[in-house]
Amino acid sequence: MATKNNAYKILIMDDQELILESSSELLRILGYVVETAKTGEEAVNVFKEAIDDGEPFDLVILDLTVPGGMGGVKTLKAMKEINQDFKAIVSSGYSNDPIMSDYKNFGFDGILIKPFKLDILQQIIDDLLGK
Repeated sequence: MATKNNAYKILIMDDQELILESSSELLRILGYVVETAKTGEEAVNVFKEAIDDGEPFDLVILDLTVPGGMGGVKTLKAMKEINQDFKAIVSSGYSNDPIMSDYKNFGFDGILIKPFKLDILQQIIDDLLGK
C-alpha cells in the first residue's frame, strides 16, 4: 500500500546511526518514503503510529541484533500482532546466524547481509514489492 504520492513507505530499524543515515538516504534517492528507528521498541511505536494515521509501512528492514534492546525477531513479532499486511527483511552482519539461513521460518520475507550494496538492496525491495 503506497503512500498518497504513490511512493512505497519503508521503516528501517538499526542501532548503528551510520547505517540508518546511509541506507535511508539511499532509499530516499530511489524514491521511497523512509522512516527510521534505533531500537525495536521505537520501531514498533513508529509502525503503530503509521497504521493509526492510515499510512502503514509497505516494508520494514530490521536489524537482527540490537545490544541491550529488542532485536529484529521480537520486533517483527510485535509488529505482526498489530498488522500483517507488510513485507519484512532481516538485516545482519552475522551471515552465519541460523535466523539468516532460515529467515522465512521466523516470519521474514528476505535477508540483507551487511554491508550491503545499493543494487542488492534495490533488487530485494523490487522482488518483495512487486516492482
